[in-house]
Amino acid sequence: TANGLEREVLLQRTLLELFPEHEDSGLLAMYAHVVTTGEPLALDDYPFLLPDSDGRPATRWFDNRVTRVDDGVSFTWRDVTERVRHRQRLAEGAFRDPLTGLANRARLEGTLDQLRGPRPSEGLVAVLYCDLDGLKPINDTLGHEAGDIVLMAVASRIREAVRMRDLVARVGGDEFVVVLDDLGSASDARLLVEKIGRAVSRPVTIRGIDIVPSISIGVALAEEDEDPAVTLRRADVALYRSKARRRT
Repeated sequence: TANGLEREVLLQRTLLELFPEHEDSGLLAMYAHVVTTGEPLALDDYPFLLPDSDGRPATRWFDNRVTRVDDGVSFTWRDVTERVRHRQRLAEGAFRDPLTGLANRARLEGTLDQLRGPRPSEGLVAVLYCDLDGLKPINDTLGHEAGDIVLMAVASRIREAVRMRDLVARVGGDEFVVVLDDLGSASDARLLVEKIGRAVSRPVTIRGIDIVPSISIGVALAEEDEDPAVTLRRADVALYRSKARRRT
């Protein structure tokens, strides 16, 4: 069999009869180049649209090897979709916090680095440095499992409170960073800070006990041509100033 097709189906059939998706894929021009030049073709992890079980186009990946034989070609396909998807899952996991599913510090640093270059809009960028208050007493009295439940709830609420395009990362045991891009004004950042605070403060019930989380947030607006690491440090300083004000 080949691509799930029996030998009898393959015999005396043209390529486009068997795989009509080739016609608009650009592969035919590559095959013609092999015939014309004699140079073999090797494609690894080549994305290709094929109908899924419901008949809808779905991307699968193939290793494709093509060589000239007389005035035609011999080619082999190897479906490597699972290999590609496994590699994608590993790559995604390298940038995810395992507990909350949020971005991790590596992903945050990559996003901040992207802010150095030209940006598609003239909107403001704000960095929020967030600290979950009172996690240690929760861990001490109810155990680390309870603390993890609160962390996961808070992470989910922060993610839901901001926009889809905003990055939310967990960068420490009880610390989160939010990168707000393309803001219209500084007041937009303040509104999102208030929204996060309201979302986080909903009770989390653990073993019949209502825990009301609270979060401290420091805000820094990125300045033109400022190193993103400096913006992050300014947000961190603003966080500690916010916590100090709350203690007085």
